[in-house]
Amino acid sequence: MKKLAKAQKQERPLPPVSEQLRECLKRCGKTRYSVSQATGIAQSILSRFMARETGLSSDSLDALGRYLRLEVKMHGVEDAQQQGPVTEGRRKRARESGAGGRASSG
Repeated sequence: MKKLAKAQKQERPLPPVSEQLRECLKRCGKTRYSVSQATGIAQSILSRFMARETGLSSDSLDALGRYLRLEVKMHGVEDAQQQGPVTEGRRKRARESGAGGRASSG
């Protein structure tokens, strides 16, 4: 467990999701007009998002995710279904194993 925690600390942090989404939009090779038409998101909103002037609503994020066929993946963390909920017993075991007093959640 200590080796996993140490390896995670040494990894380069991932860029924010918004930056990853901007990169996906750049790489897809589509115009903002065509993305706007396909997603229902106004071109002005897309332009402001790409210029880092505004964020996007959850509906817009969902629409872009469907359009770009994106899937969110967690890196360096066990599958949440396998890991199960954080319980006081897991917190105690984590403290006892030297995990710094916190159960690992991500």
